[in-house]
Amino acid sequence: MKDAPDRNLPWPILIEGVDMIADTEGLRLTAYQCQAGVWTIGWGETDGVSPGDKWTKKQADKLLCEGILERSEAVLVACKVAPGEHELAALTSFAYNYGGWKTSTVLRAHNTGDKLAAARAFGLVNKFTDPKTKQLVVSRGLTARRARESAMYLTPDGDVKRLSVQAVESESNLVKSPIGQAGVVTAVGGALTTAMQFSEPLKTVVQNVSEASVAVNINPALSVGLLILAVGLVVVYWRWKQRQQGWA
Repeated sequence: MKDAPDRNLPWPILIEGVDMIADTEGLRLTAYQCQAGVWTIGWGETDGVSPGDKWTKKQADKLLCEGILERSEAVLVACKVAPGEHELAALTSFAYNYGGWKTSTVLRAHNTGDKLAAARAFGLVNKFTDPKTKQLVVSRGLTARRARESAMYLTPDGDVKRLSVQAVESESNLVKSPIGQAGVVTAVGGALTTAMQFSEPLKTVVQNVSEASVAVNINPALSVGLLILAVGLVVVYWRWKQRQQGWA
C-alpha cells in the first residue's frame, strides 16, 4: 500500500480493516469528482467537499479516523448480533462506502445469525448511477471492494489477512429484478389467461389440455390459467427467498 494512514491514531477497528478502507478509497489531497460525479477528497471524504479544496495528509488521516469511528459506533448499535473483530471491520467498511447499509440484506442477514448469507449479500451493492446516461452501471471497483469486505467478514478472529463511490446505488429492487419480473409477468399472464377462457388463440393452445380436462369435468382454459398463475407465484416466492439469503 503506497499511502498508509498514520498508525499512531486511535483506530476503532482492526488496522487490516483500516488499510482495506484506505486502499479502496485511495488518497487524494485535492478535491476531485468520483465516477459518480461526487466531489471527493482525502480518503474518500465527500461531506462538504467543494471544487478547489486542498488537504494535508495529516488532515486526511484525522478525518478518516473520525469517519471510521462514527461508522463503527453506528454499526455496533445496529447489530443485534455482536460482530467479531473482522466482521466489525467489514461492516464498517461497508457503512463507510454505502449510505443505505442500515436497510441492507447484509445487516439483516447478520442480525439473523446467517453469516454466509451476509457475506454473499455484500456483492449485491456494486453499482452506481452513471452521471451521463443516468443508468445503473456495475462497477469493477465496487465489485472488488465488496469481495474484499466479504472475505474480511468471513475471516475468523485471530487470522491476520490484509483485505481492503462515494455515491453507491442501493441493492437492486426485488420488483425490478429480471427473475422477479418474469415471475410477475407469468402470474399476470396466468390471470389473463384465466379471464380469457374462451378466446380462439387460447383454445388452440390448450387443445391437448382440453382433452385431458374433459375427463374430470374441468374447463381447460381455466385449468391452464390457474397453472400459469401458480408457476408465476412460485417464481416470485423463490426470488424473494434468494434475496433474503443474499444470493441475488
